[in-house]
Amino acid sequence: GPADSIELPLMGEQVKFSEVGLAFKRMGKEAAVLSPFSGIVAAVNYQVTKDPKVVRDEPFNDGWLMVLDPLEMKKDLKNLLYGKEAGNWISAEHQRLMEMVSAVGVTYADGGVIEDVVGKVPGLEWEKLTREFLKT
Repeated sequence: GPADSIELPLMGEQVKFSEVGLAFKRMGKEAAVLSPFSGIVAAVNYQVTKDPKVVRDEPFNDGWLMVLDPLEMKKDLKNLLYGKEAGNWISAEHQRLMEMVSAVGVTYADGGVIEDVVGKVPGLEWEKLTREFLKT
């Protein structure tokens, strides 16, 4: 489901690889998101702080979050996934989530999509999901 609010760093602020780069809130709980590389915040899309659902609805257009000027690009690029490797990782993470959903006894006979895991799947606690998938 969509975030209730998103907290972004300020322009000019430094974020570091594998440290908290931003946070979002959902249903009164907060989740920290780690930065994929180190950099200085060059631009911030403050519109998403006013209307967080645009991140889910338009992730490749109006839902962008920030632009970073990289500090250690060559080093940090080695930690990112590309192309088929990225697609395989997303598929594996999706499969892992579906296994967690099944483990708490929720299944759809028709294989339907669960639109909102946090809001619709009892037994999947926020802390467990953020620890497993956001590594925070």
